[in-house]
Amino acid sequence: MGTPTSVKWYSNVSATAPTLNGLAGSLIALLDAVLKDGYGLKTLDSLIVAGNVATCTVSAGHGYLSNQVVVIAGATPSGLNGEVRITVLSATVFRFSTAGISDQTATGTITAKIAPLGWTKPFSGTNLAAYKPSDPQATGMYLRVDDTQIVTARHARVTGCEAMVDLNTFTGQFPTTAQLNGGMFWGKSATLDSTARNWYVIGDERCFYIGISPHPTNAANGFILYFAGDILPLGSQDMYHYLLSGPSSDFTTYGSGGLTHCMSCGGPGGAGQMYLPRLNSQLGGSVLATRAGALNWGTDYSGSTSYAGGLLPSFPNPIDGAVMVTPVLIFEGGNASQRGARGFAPGMYHLPINGSATAYNHLDVVTGVDTMPGKTFLAVRTGNPAQTAYAGCTLFDLFGPWR
Repeated sequence: MGTPTSVKWYSNVSATAPTLNGLAGSLIALLDAVLKDGYGLKTLDSLIVAGNVATCTVSAGHGYLSNQVVVIAGATPSGLNGEVRITVLSATVFRFSTAGISDQTATGTITAKIAPLGWTKPFSGTNLAAYKPSDPQATGMYLRVDDTQIVTARHARVTGCEAMVDLNTFTGQFPTTAQLNGGMFWGKSATLDSTARNWYVIGDERCFYIGISPHPTNAANGFILYFAGDILPLGSQDMYHYLLSGPSSDFTTYGSGGLTHCMSCGGPGGAGQMYLPRLNSQLGGSVLATRAGALNWGTDYSGSTSYAGGLLPSFPNPIDGAVMVTPVLIFEGGNASQRGARGFAPGMYHLPINGSATAYNHLDVVTGVDTMPGKTFLAVRTGNPAQTAYAGCTLFDLFGPWR
């Protein structure tokens, strides 16, 4: 029915969204909602099908956003049930496309909620969790999240694992304890309190990106973008193409330049701040990874003047007026002599043209990218948490599929 639903996105802008703050456990509550449970359960007052369009009314307000994927349940005819991508008409009305269902008013106790990405949570504890994609084609790696107050609750610590028996018994850890004791830092908030912070998540059944803006100075644009999950491998026999990104320390109050560990940064950004479980040979253990946009010669955020080292024209391209995007390559190895191209970051595209960082607002829907006709993108902001001068923009393929 209608637009594909494998790619899903979430934002704190939605009225029904979970809250992320500086308290222990808030990131796990957010990940539970977007990865496995969904959120924003509503009972519909009516669902009326006319001309292959279902119009849904929630008189108390639904709290959803256009192009989000919701799960419809409890409807008769049953063909209306399942995941659908919606268009929001008002605070109380949304609609979605149907096929093969005659014009009618649906019956039953009909509910809707924001659909999760379809991951599982095999292990959980007090402010601890391990997540794993349910897709049988996934690599099967685990994401272990420690959202306790280790030192402060400004961040959670994350590691990947090849196998787990319980939250404290695992093998194939990446990064290893020797590489980064305790795991990578996913910053949540600059303050240790219940102040809500802006965030967004976009992903599919095998990976997700999470952008978090932890500081009030640049709340609208200062999102740090992290990644966990399977990349698009170049090798057909690569069974260990799971990537985990994040910095080696807390950056929630950082305010002195671009952050190379952010997935929106290009060039040699990410050296020592992304890890794969093994080499492409399928041997060894945790290995450093790097990334680069295909048209990148700088180290700054996607869309900024420094991203391409000032070598590309201004936005839009003055020759044809086009929006230019570049896929993002993932390399294994921490230095140039060891690097090999491992694959691509799924669904994510950098803007290499100078000045394109300010071309779109956060969560704008973008069409008309000449190099990818027919594709629809979601624009998200990235930048330095505590310094407004550093801001970028990254595009995500909104409808997919990414694989």
